[in-house]
Amino acid sequence: MRKVFLILGFALLTQYSDAQNYFSRQQLNADLDSMYVFIHELHPDMFAYTSQQEFENKLEYARQQLSDSMNIFEFYNVIAPVVALLGDGHTSVYFPHNQLREPGIRIFPFSVMVNYRDSSVVTTRDFSQPLSGLPDGAELLSINNRDIKDLVGKMMARISGEKDFFKAAMLNRIFQGLLFAMFAEEDFIVDYYYDGKHAQISIDGLSVSDINASRGTQTATVRPDYSISFDEENNIAIIDFLSFRDEERMRAFLDSAFTLIHERGIGDLIIDIRQNSGGSSMVGDEFFQYISPVPFQQFGGVIVKVSERMKNYFLEHRNFNYPDSVGIRTYFEENLKELRENPLRFNGNIVLLTSNFSFSSAAGFSWAFKHFEMGTVVGEETGGLAVCFGDVIPQLLPNSGLQMGVSHKKFYQFGATDENVHGTIPDYEVPAKEAMDFAIDLIIESRL
Repeated sequence: MRKVFLILGFALLTQYSDAQNYFSRQQLNADLDSMYVFIHELHPDMFAYTSQQEFENKLEYARQQLSDSMNIFEFYNVIAPVVALLGDGHTSVYFPHNQLREPGIRIFPFSVMVNYRDSSVVTTRDFSQPLSGLPDGAELLSINNRDIKDLVGKMMARISGEKDFFKAAMLNRIFQGLLFAMFAEEDFIVDYYYDGKHAQISIDGLSVSDINASRGTQTATVRPDYSISFDEENNIAIIDFLSFRDEERMRAFLDSAFTLIHERGIGDLIIDIRQNSGGSSMVGDEFFQYISPVPFQQFGGVIVKVSERMKNYFLEHRNFNYPDSVGIRTYFEENLKELRENPLRFNGNIVLLTSNFSFSSAAGFSWAFKHFEMGTVVGEETGGLAVCFGDVIPQLLPNSGLQMGVSHKKFYQFGATDENVHGTIPDYEVPAKEAMDFAIDLIIESRL
């Protein structure tokens, strides 16, 4: 591993927007140096999940893949697997989506869903106009003679994350662009399986603008951040909790919802956070004031790496003069949040539904819910972890213009230790799509 000597004062603070800009090997080597320096200076524990030797070996291999006249997609393919090796979902090189908009670029015209358990891929929507003939729900077997499972494995290696289900969720978002970045192909021969039959079809790629135009023709169903419904037959209240946003609005909703629950004399409640990607933890604290039987706390502590780079970022971009001197700071919370007097507090049976897509504050909510024994958790391990890195500081690679983010904090849920690098584990693990039916059956059985 060669030593890294780098002067960053000349860094260009603008992003290249043209995918046809080409970079020299020297420029891209300097960007690899920059990447290493950024992470080393900002991250509180860079080698928590991989050794320094393994990382530097991967970095050296990346240097060997560089050549003159590489474009931004080709460089992304080289650098992304290096950063992904760190195993931190918040420290990553961002896919250059804007460059896909360049004239003449056509990409795979389907959105897909990747199953992290077996690396299978099914189509979820055809953006072709008219439709290509490849049905939604088809299982892809190969694209341009590349086995789909091998392809998914190579794609996942470019995505940062602690868990495969998190990586698969990220891959769903960038599958089309990443396929172009890896192979620069704009027409596709697809082998697939559908309705018990194997078939093959040739498909033309589409521009991003054409895909967006097609996407706009579909009317989206907007779900509220939180809502309540009632299973009248089984006398169960169900709160659909989609986002941890707007504490004041949530407080009004909870007051109305639990008033209805008390008026109806309902003793069983299901809280659904399977599609909740997070928000403000204060919303979760307010929710606990209505359901927790004991004082509670969501966050146990945080480790912060204070560096000159971090302090400069806060001063320049957030107008905040960080008061602490350079070094590692630790803050741990031992005090619990006391319960206020609340005549609407629910004292019945509660089931919380979770999934791999329960992230951030939703994951923290589920961890505290289980830790303080507020009820039963049904579904899948949450996507957000009990111990994780976060609070991202964005950085710009000075030559290629690729953007990346680097964690500068390590968070602990209350009661979690470094051994808990996982999400909230349900009391009953079932596929997310089956969790509601399972929970209703569980409640009915508990009454017998």
